[in-house]
Amino acid sequence: MPPRRLLEDLKRHRLPALLLAALGVRILFLFWGSVRYYGPGEARFVNGDSPSYAQSALNLLRLGRYTFDPSLPDAAFGRLPGYPLFWAIHALIFGEAGAYLAVAVSQVLLDTLGVYLIWLVARRAGGSERTAWIAAALVAFYPFSLIWVTVTGTETMGVFLCLLFLGLLTRLTTSRTALVLGAVAGVAFLTRPYLLTFLPAALAYWYASGIRGSLLANRAAMLFLAFALVYLPWPARNLLNHDRLILTKPLSAGYLHFYPDFAAFRAWVYAWQPGLEPYHRQVIGGTAPMDFPPGIFADEEERAEADRLISRGYACGTGFRTWMNLSPTVPPCDTEVAAGFQALRSSYMERHPVRGWIVVPALNLRKAVFKSALDRSWSRPGLGDLGAQALFLVRTALVLLGFAGIVAFRRTPAVVAVAAVSLPIYLAFAWVFRQIEMRYLIQADVLLLLPAAMALAAIVDRLGDRGGAVE
Repeated sequence: MPPRRLLEDLKRHRLPALLLAALGVRILFLFWGSVRYYGPGEARFVNGDSPSYAQSALNLLRLGRYTFDPSLPDAAFGRLPGYPLFWAIHALIFGEAGAYLAVAVSQVLLDTLGVYLIWLVARRAGGSERTAWIAAALVAFYPFSLIWVTVTGTETMGVFLCLLFLGLLTRLTTSRTALVLGAVAGVAFLTRPYLLTFLPAALAYWYASGIRGSLLANRAAMLFLAFALVYLPWPARNLLNHDRLILTKPLSAGYLHFYPDFAAFRAWVYAWQPGLEPYHRQVIGGTAPMDFPPGIFADEEERAEADRLISRGYACGTGFRTWMNLSPTVPPCDTEVAAGFQALRSSYMERHPVRGWIVVPALNLRKAVFKSALDRSWSRPGLGDLGAQALFLVRTALVLLGFAGIVAFRRTPAVVAVAAVSLPIYLAFAWVFRQIEMRYLIQADVLLLLPAAMALAAIVDRLGDRGGAVE
């Protein structure tokens, strides 16, 4: 075959080749890498959240009741139905024993399809062909999304919904087809509530595309109508079946570990430091009194109150005792302990508003962007320290490139949509939820690969131009 013909053939087939490579990497991780990363047997499919998703589906199929624990009232609302229904379909087709593997295979396929979607989006965003290939390659081999494809959890589905949303947003051009976007946004919200950012992202994209006035209003109406049709059955079910208006899920998500007593303790700690350690581990070990920093208390009376609340939590707090592997008491003192820690938090925020509202969230944001290592005390086999550090360094570089790309290409509608989805997620976890875990940021991180690819392509083009000038 002549060299020119060979090059043309490779160029014609390189997208299928990239998709096959992405699929191959995910299959390799499914059957080999996940065993080394998570451990053998069921460990590659299950983490701490997986049983609640699976049991919600199984109890619906077995008992006709949507709950992950029939003995706990809040468990009926503990998991939004998007992902458990996805899991239930696999259980119906492949049986309970085969559902975990079947879900993992489906997630492998969805994650591979995401590579094609980001390629389409990059082409439609007006970037160069190089941009599309860089974006697709980054998503194809992005390790922080790849490692979730085997796990029963919302990470992979959330990433796919983000890329599907962006693909549809850059493709659909009529008010009627805005209904499709609204339906996807509804499914995304019932999978990961913070993906409610899809709604303002769609409006921002249309506005940045020059759509104004009645046309924008018409599309917005269609968007919100379809979203409501998908979402509203959830709170309606909660009100009609359980006489409780639950819009998303309870604060505890139905888990005894996160009942109000421990949740209030955690919120208090998050007011004055980023992260819960070492106090979380001390709760598990029943340590009392804890060695809290002296500057967080107004006086010795507050310090004594904190010690008293910790002791009460150990004695009768549902969340505290569950972390200690002890049975809850009857009656519990959750309300008393929660009120005490809420008062301590309010006192601290009043006395230290700058640290409470600005410094600690900024430290959370720094941790979200510049995280450099795994928490070995909680993780399973995982990667070696040097390997993990190298991958986190790459992630940080890509996140920063993504932010730079948002600034540089801020007039590109697709980049506006990415910013409208991703940036609020970062800010919400840094300022509001204050619990920084990479799995909570994975959807935002993957979307940032689009502006990162645009920035990388611009850098390569600039270097190419300089090289040509020198020659």
